Amino acid sequence: MASDQPPALTPQELAKWQFHLRQANDNNIWCHCRQCEYEWVASDFVACDRCGSRNVQHIPCWQFPDD
Repeated sequence: MASDQPPALTPQELAKWQFHLRQANDNNIWCHCRQCEYEWVASDFVACDRCGSRNVQHIPCWQFPDD
């Protein structure tokens, strides 16, 4: 059954949206060490500078509101 509604995004719009998400991740990854509870913002998925643990939670900062 075909839908009369257009897709939410065209392939070009989707590519542009994905590009902007990748840009938002540059230098903006919130990191939380699950071992020593240290928190920092980094530009890559790295081990904890404080204790060396690789048990680190990584969340792109674009997911947080700007308020």
